[in-house]
Parts: sequence; structure tokens; C-alpha cells
Amino acid sequence: MQPSTSTTVTPTPTGPKTTGAGVRPGEKPPVLDAIAKEHSSTGALEFAVYYIKALDWSLATTDPYLLKQISAPGCKACEGYVNALNELAAQGGTVQGGRIHFRSSRLFGGTGDVTADYIVEVAYTQAPLTRVFPTASPSKDSTKPTTYHSHVFVSWSATGWRIVEEESS
Repeated sequence: MQPSTSTTVTPTPTGPKTTGAGVRPGEKPPVLDAIAKEHSSTGALEFAVYYIKALDWSLATTDPYLLKQISAPGCKACEGYVNALNELAAQGGTVQGGRIHFRSSRLFGGTGDVTADYIVEVAYTQAPLTRVFPTASPSKDSTKPTTYHSHVFVSWSATGWRIVEEESS
């Protein structure tokens, strides 16, 4: 008689988490609006704004689902965010604080080292962030709000806009 074997399959999520340590009561994940799906400069601009909202939601839930849906292969910033969130979740950790307050966006007329259809300059402020672990001391990443001015590189693909890269200053 052969010993029985079983395989545990982890289901692939079909959507973003709707709960998490940083989710406020009644808050829902951001939704990609119709304008952000248009192949136009306005669509690129709105898509970059959605990216910042998706990043905020990913921090609130410790779930990179939304970021993975909109990241182009090879986006180093995107990969960094996704890997950091996956590692934190694997350790049973969560993020306390760190929520992002979007401030402004505009199409950036300059060029960069990254090839993209559009560059969108975004400004946002991020609240102090602490990583909390079940069996270790919390790890503060910052103690005061930080303002970022980023260039978000977006390109159109067969499935819509994708984030090619983000460079912060």
C-alpha cells in the first residue's frame, strides 16, 4: 500500500484585501476610474494618481495585490514595494501609520533615464511608519511625516497603463 500524499495549494487572491492594520472604518480599496483607462495624456496622469492610491492601500493592508496588477515587468521600485510587503506579511508583520496623503500631480515635460510614454510628477506626504511584528520590537522607519516629489513613469500596453518606474526625490 502506497502512503497517501497531499499537496496544499494556496489560492491566488482574486482581489485586494479589504482589511488590515491601517484600514480606517468604512474605507474601501481604490478603484481605477474610467479616465485612468484611457490611452491619453489625461489617462496617464490619472493612472499615476491611482498608483499612489494603490501604494497607500498596499501599506494599509500589507497586501501588494493592487501594485502587482499595475506594475510593468522590470519596475524596480514596484518590485521593491511588493517584495518588502510580502516579506513583512510572511513574518506576520503589519504597518502602523505610513498612510499617504496625495498632494498634486502634473505631466512632467522633461526626460529621464527610463523609457516611458509619459512621466508624471506627483507630490505626496507619508505619515510616520512603524513596522510591527508579533514576536519582535516594532521598527520605526520614520518619526515625522515625509514629503515626496516623485517621477512616475507610465507606458501603455495591450492591457492598459503600467507603471514602468518611480523615482523619488
